[in-house]
Amino acid sequence: MLALTRRRESVFPDVDLGELDHVAVDGRDGEPWPELDRALAMLPQEQREALVLKYADDLTYEEMARITGAGESALKMRIQRAFARLRKLLQEVPSV
Repeated sequence: MLALTRRRESVFPDVDLGELDHVAVDGRDGEPWPELDRALAMLPQEQREALVLKYADDLTYEEMARITGAGESALKMRIQRAFARLRKLLQEVPSV
């Protein structure tokens, strides 16, 4: 259990994602998508954590539950809500 606690601390230190330039995703014409970075930073911490564990760390819900202490169904709901919120936030961004 100690290893899981250490991993959680290293995965999600208290960092403002808006300050991380290297988190940008390449998009149109190789340009970063700062809108995505801003939208991710606007998510509640639990939703952002669930997205990172699931898609950046490629963990199963079972592994995520061991790390976070949350139930698998709660984690699935966090992912669902995070995507809904991201969708809404990104639709508010004006098209270029």
